[in-house]
Amino acid sequence: MQIWRLARELRASKVDLVHTHLRRANTLAPIAGAIAGVPVIGGLHLPSPSRRGVDGLRDLTESIALRAGSRGATACSDSVARDNRVRLGSLPIATLANPAPPAPPLAMIETGRAAGRDASDPVAFLVVGRLAPEKRVEIALSAARHLLDRGIRFRLSIAGEGSEASRLRAFSRDLGLDSVVRFLGPRSDISRLMITHDVYLSASREEGLSIALLEAMAHAMPVIVTPAGSAETLVDRHVGYCVGMEDTEALASAMDELATDPAKRCNLGRAARLKVEQHHRLDDWSRDLVRLYERALAGRLPSSIPGGLRPDRAIF
Repeated sequence: MQIWRLARELRASKVDLVHTHLRRANTLAPIAGAIAGVPVIGGLHLPSPSRRGVDGLRDLTESIALRAGSRGATACSDSVARDNRVRLGSLPIATLANPAPPAPPLAMIETGRAAGRDASDPVAFLVVGRLAPEKRVEIALSAARHLLDRGIRFRLSIAGEGSEASRLRAFSRDLGLDSVVRFLGPRSDISRLMITHDVYLSASREEGLSIALLEAMAHAMPVIVTPAGSAETLVDRHVGYCVGMEDTEALASAMDELATDPAKRCNLGRAARLKVEQHHRLDDWSRDLVRLYERALAGRLPSSIPGGLRPDRAIF
């Protein structure tokens, strides 16, 4: 019923091309588009799912719909494209790497970060994202306990909500972190939070190309991450630390190093901002997206876009 209704809407709206995102849209739109005679491109943002039961059946239905009804799919990173290749067979997948959200000028960020603070104030760590099992926020909390035991002065803010919220709050209390950890809930002022915190932190085990990570780098924050998705290639020693999955000790050590070295935090943060300015500009992404649409309307997704996507960023 939903598919037929969507097909009627596509016809009535005289849509030229549909670009879908996430599983539900990727499942419904390709079939509706085929009925309405409207080309559809899917959108992939996460590693290939490997679930069972009802969720596994839904994942399979998405794969079948994309393969049967779409002209191809975009992936938000090379790692997401590679990871979804097997389940999507010969369907063209063009990598269009996520852009960094716009950020204020560097001088404004650094002035705001220093406002009302001095060298004796505790370093401020920030976690941003859904409080879901795959985000492994408990690893960050365990690392915070290590820092507290070492006598490091810090605070840790966690912005987001999700299915794990109650459990994580209880876990934080059990670790005795009430004096240093704040759960902020869902927030609409992420830019302000990134300006008023010093270091971005993620212990996630499953990512595509994290928008929150790119936004933190655009806000000149040094970052500490795990090698989930594209983080391993994005984060090198010039912009922060990439530590092992589930490695609480390594995470705590990286936090310790940055907590006690404000000059290093500043240098890494500036390098992080420069990196996303050079490789993840919103203007470049918009230009590449338009070129991709033009090629898709002409027949199929491209293996390259002149002046835009490189051949090694499109996987077939």
